[in-house]
Amino acid sequence: MGRSVFESKRIDPESLSPIEDYILLKIPDRNRVSEAGLLLVGGEKTARLIGEVVAIGPGTTDPDTGARIPSVFHIGDWALCMDYMGQEMNFDGHRYQMVREHGFWAKCQVVQAERLELTSCMPLNDYVLLKREENETLEGGRIILNPDRHAAGAWGKVIAVGNGRRMPNGERIGVAVRPQDRVAFIRHAGAVIKIRKEEYRLVSEGDIYGVCEDE
Repeated sequence: MGRSVFESKRIDPESLSPIEDYILLKIPDRNRVSEAGLLLVGGEKTARLIGEVVAIGPGTTDPDTGARIPSVFHIGDWALCMDYMGQEMNFDGHRYQMVREHGFWAKCQVVQAERLELTSCMPLNDYVLLKREENETLEGGRIILNPDRHAAGAWGKVIAVGNGRRMPNGERIGVAVRPQDRVAFIRHAGAVIKIRKEEYRLVSEGDIYGVCEDE
């Protein structure tokens, strides 16, 4: 069964005020997304979304103190998440997506909104930005040169890490890897993105096998 979509000709989603940690994105044309900042490669079929933040909820509440935990987003930010996250809304030919903050992968800077050219990508939560090493892959405990496209794993260098998975009280659990670490990760995990026309991969910390200590 497909996911339900809110359709409206009378209610503009941008008039909604999100509650809790919900974030409302305005989604540009899907075809421009796949041609510019986001790529679907190899056997990858799950679509990614990038959109502009147009409304922000007040944040979650600390269950112990009742204090508000504000969002990391601001109006006008660009955010990246999976296509299936949240609730899709269509209004007057435009697509919107309402997503909880923990469902986002990264904040991005976009230099040309009409082309979605990314100039930077800051991972969120437990996500990690990698620069993949194209000449090596990991399979069955061996390092293989000139990798087969069906190999199980790959090597990459950590470029940036998220602020850690957030607990209900607002505390963060730090990511286990650091920038400049060389890591082995699941080959087709995450999303491939282009930043200043160079390819990077954004993965979850759970998609990383380990860190190479012999540098």
